[in-house]
Amino acid sequence: MLALIFYITSICSIAASIFLIEKSKEKLNGISWFVLTIITIIGYQGFIGGIVNLVNLPVGIITIGGANWLVSLIFFKIIFENKKIQKYYYDRIDIIFTIVAFLILLNLVYHRFGFGLDINFQSVDATVHMKLATDTVKNHSISTNLYLSSLNEALIIEVLKGIVPKFFYYKIFVLCEIFYLFLAGMIFYTIVRNYSKNIFLQLAACVTTIFYWLGYPLYSTVFGFSYFGLGITVIAYLIAVCDMYVDKLIKREICIIMLALGCYSLMVCYTLFVPVVFLGIFICILNGQIKKKMMISLETIWTMLSVFLIPCILGLIYSFRNVKELAITSSTTTAFANEGGSYRDLYSDFILILPLIIAGYWFIIKKIKKINMVITTMPLLIIFMIILFKLGMDGKVSSYYFCKNHSLLWLLSFICVFWCVETLSEKHKEIVIGFFVTYLILFGFDFKGGDNYILNKNSNFISVTSKNFINIYDFTKLWYDQPKFDGGKLELYKYASDAYQPDVNNNVLVFGNELEEGWFQTLTDQDSPKCNGDINTYNEIVSTGKAEYVCVLYGDAYQTNQAYFDSLEKVYQNGVGFIAKIK
Repeated sequence: MLALIFYITSICSIAASIFLIEKSKEKLNGISWFVLTIITIIGYQGFIGGIVNLVNLPVGIITIGGANWLVSLIFFKIIFENKKIQKYYYDRIDIIFTIVAFLILLNLVYHRFGFGLDINFQSVDATVHMKLATDTVKNHSISTNLYLSSLNEALIIEVLKGIVPKFFYYKIFVLCEIFYLFLAGMIFYTIVRNYSKNIFLQLAACVTTIFYWLGYPLYSTVFGFSYFGLGITVIAYLIAVCDMYVDKLIKREICIIMLALGCYSLMVCYTLFVPVVFLGIFICILNGQIKKKMMISLETIWTMLSVFLIPCILGLIYSFRNVKELAITSSTTTAFANEGGSYRDLYSDFILILPLIIAGYWFIIKKIKKINMVITTMPLLIIFMIILFKLGMDGKVSSYYFCKNHSLLWLLSFICVFWCVETLSEKHKEIVIGFFVTYLILFGFDFKGGDNYILNKNSNFISVTSKNFINIYDFTKLWYDQPKFDGGKLELYKYASDAYQPDVNNNVLVFGNELEEGWFQTLTDQDSPKCNGDINTYNEIVSTGKAEYVCVLYGDAYQTNQAYFDSLEKVYQNGVGFIAKIK
């Protein structure tokens, strides 16, 4: 209990100190800085966790809570010495949008997970990353290079483990995934809100954020890719901080610290984007130094080292633990050539907004007459994607890794869309309104069955349906409406978890599909190899003598081998499967 109080108060303390320390003489947006403060804490805890793990100290709420207290006390000392705190303003539109976004989130949660926070992810990735989080709680160490999301989830699990039974840790995991989705929308709003100088643009910022949010960010959550989605959120955070650095909205040293934390967070969240993003930030900072006629100076060297040195060194130490995450070689056997389950669409999601993307990018260069991170990163990302596409055509890079870049392209594209909206709103608001109305018409036809009605009446009248222009939304909705993970399976898994402890009994095998086996291993803490419904793999594992029981799920794999599994002695059974003693 004392450890729990220690950590919770440390979070409150560091959040208050970051929020209150003076960052600018001017008033800042309170809602935006609340979001920035949360992401800063996530990144800081990731940084401290990485250091603590390297020096072989236990990673947990005590060590990280202690680091939180240390930094917060330093910040409070600065606050009291300067006798100044940061002042904020709270616009009505920001408060209203935050409430609306929260209500949308509640609706998404209710229909997708239920207020009971049930499991409902379409990909096996969620099982892997929850296992990483629970392993961190169990072992008090970090076992992967991409640990940012799982570490922060592990800290929440450790805080609540005295309240939530071990088997139901998945509810905490689901809650964290939902929170990451909320951050994804709010950090985008933070970026575009900075360009909203009148009520029309403020409303446009709200609408643009919702269109962005319900695209790739929601898709990432539905499929359990929120660890990856958090990487995009970190990049959005870097864009917001870079904007403040370029515009000199807050103190330079605070910007540098936040940029360094953001860069490290990306290194241990999703390394695929590191080259493009780091180079984009580098060019952005260098351009500022060139304008000050200080390209070659101690200040430039110090700034670059402060932003990149520690993130690169510490991040590479973790990345080299799993060097396949970094390397693209000529061999098709590398990790980058491996396909995986994900949404794939080469370009149709961007066709409708492409004119606005190009115009927005052009307008902002002419208008602000300075380089920000989006301006530098967009062309770098396009070049990077062209290279990956060429390698993909040669069989050296999978479509899975190529299409991961679409999430970052989605973020940058919608920022450019808003830049276009901002410029057009000065004299051509009707064009902006027309664009949003077009989107709404397409949504109406797709989600309300307009296309299906025409197809059923006379398919000759329509060959290209509305979903071809809003494919990511349509795809996500298709999977969004899928039923939750079967409660009967959870009942079966809970019996196995309660009856067979890995430290006491031999491992319990599981025989079902990949998703079923993934959740079984994660929820029961079993480390037995996966069969993935393959009887030959099952027989090989059984022959080693390392498994005493098997959890069998009814399905195609069971039916193919029904005679064998029905011959086993059943110790527990329900409507979705049974647990049996292996002969």
